[in-house]
Amino acid sequence: MGDRIQYVSLGPSMSANASWTVKAPFATSSDDTFRVISGARDVNTGMAAAGCASSFACTTVSKAMLSLSARISGPEEALDGSFSVNLPFTVEALVMNKGIAGVDTTGARMEIVLPVNGRYRLNGTGETFRKPYYPGVPVEWNLLASDGPTPPGNITVHLVEPLASDLNTNETAAVDTGVVFIPVETQAGQVTMGNISRLDSIPPYVVPQGAKDVPVLKVALRNNSSFTVGMDSVFVSIKNADGELLEDPGRFADSLTIVSKDGRFSAAVEGSNPVKIHVGHAISMEPGALDTMEIEVDVSTSAPSQDVRFDLAESNDVFFTITVPVGGRGPRVGVVCDENQMDIAGRFFSGPMSVMSSRFDEYVHNYPNPFRAGIEKTKICYFLTSNTSVEIRIFDLAGSLVWTKKMAAGSYGASGDSAKRFWEIEWDGRNSRGEVVRNGVYICRIKAGANSAIFKIAVAK
Repeated sequence: MGDRIQYVSLGPSMSANASWTVKAPFATSSDDTFRVISGARDVNTGMAAAGCASSFACTTVSKAMLSLSARISGPEEALDGSFSVNLPFTVEALVMNKGIAGVDTTGARMEIVLPVNGRYRLNGTGETFRKPYYPGVPVEWNLLASDGPTPPGNITVHLVEPLASDLNTNETAAVDTGVVFIPVETQAGQVTMGNISRLDSIPPYVVPQGAKDVPVLKVALRNNSSFTVGMDSVFVSIKNADGELLEDPGRFADSLTIVSKDGRFSAAVEGSNPVKIHVGHAISMEPGALDTMEIEVDVSTSAPSQDVRFDLAESNDVFFTITVPVGGRGPRVGVVCDENQMDIAGRFFSGPMSVMSSRFDEYVHNYPNPFRAGIEKTKICYFLTSNTSVEIRIFDLAGSLVWTKKMAAGSYGASGDSAKRFWEIEWDGRNSRGEVVRNGVYICRIKAGANSAIFKIAVAK
C-alpha cells in the first residue's frame, strides 16, 4: 500500500530507515519471498554508488477465529438436560481456534448464565460464573439443579469482553460462535423402570383367538424421588412384527389391563394407537418404594393370525406425578430405564405374540420345531376352557409309543377356564427309558376331555 520506492538522504556515517505497509492476500500462502533492493548516488560526484539487496520469506495464514461449544458433561443421567431435584451436574465449555494465527487470551473470559426460571446454583466454594480460557483446553463448571421442579429453560455460555486478540494483528480475534444455549429442566426426581418380562417367561409365543388376561409385559418400578408419587396413565403401542403401529388395533385386542398390588386398570382397544390406560394416580409409591406392574391383553375373538408386539415406546408414555397433601396431582416426575438412566425407548417391548385359531385342534402345536433332542426341549402347546384330564402321547412313524404324560383334571397342565388358559408342556426328546430318540419325524397325539389333536414333531441334529 503506497509507493514501492522510497527516497532517503544520508550523510557521512549515517543510517536511515524505510518502511512499507503491505496488505496480505485473501488466500493463505507459503514460501512467499520479499526482496528489498537499495541504490545510491554520490552527491559530490553525481556518480552511482554501490547498493545492496536483502530477501526474506513470508507465509500468509488464516486469521484467528474463535468457536465456542458447551455441553452437559455429567453425570450420565443428566446428559439429556433433564435433572432430578438438587442433582449435582457439570457443564463443560471449549473454545477452539479455527484459524492459524495465534491468539492472546490474557484477561479474556467466558461466562455461564443460569436459567432465570429456576434455582440453579454454583456447586462448591471457589466456583465462579466467569472463567479464563485458552483454545483447546476445556473449562468446567460444577452446578446444582434446582431444589424444586422447573419449566424448561436454558443455561447460556458465552464469551465476554475483553475478547482474545489475534497475535498477528493485535486486534480483537474474530468469533465464529460466541454463545451456546443448553436446554435444561428440573423434574421432581425420577422413577426407574426395569423390564423383567423374561423372568416370568412373558409373553407366550402363541395364543388362541379370544384368549383373556394374556401377560405381555412385566415391569419393575422404583421411586427414586423424595416425594410420594402416583401413576396417572400409561400409553401402550400395539405393533406388527416389523415394529410398526397397527392402524386398526381393535382387530387384534379387545382390551389392555395394568395389574398391580393396587388393583386392575383396563382400557378398551378401539381406533387409537397407542392405547391410553387411565390409572388416575391410583398406583402410589412412597419415596424409595419398589413395585411391579404387569400388562395383560384380551385377544380379539376374530384376531387375524399374525404376530403382534406391545411396546412402551418412550419415557413420555408413562406418567407419574407428585402426590400433594390435599389430594390431586403435583409436578410430573421423570421416568428412566434402570440400566442406563436414560429414556426407556427400545427396552420395553414384548416378544412376538402369535395369534392362532381358537379351535383346539387347529391351535395345538409345538415349538421349536424341529428341535435338537437331548440338547434342548420342545414345548407342546394347547389351551383348556375347563378342568379336564389331559394325556399326551408321542409315537414314532412305526407306531411304537415313545413317551407319554398324563395329568389329572385340575392339576398343572389340566386346569382351564372360559378365558382359554393355555399350557406349554416340555418334552426333552427322550423316550420313557431316558434315552435320546433318533432324528426324524414323530407323531404327537393329545387328548383333553372331548378335544383331541394330532400333529408332527421333528427331531433334528
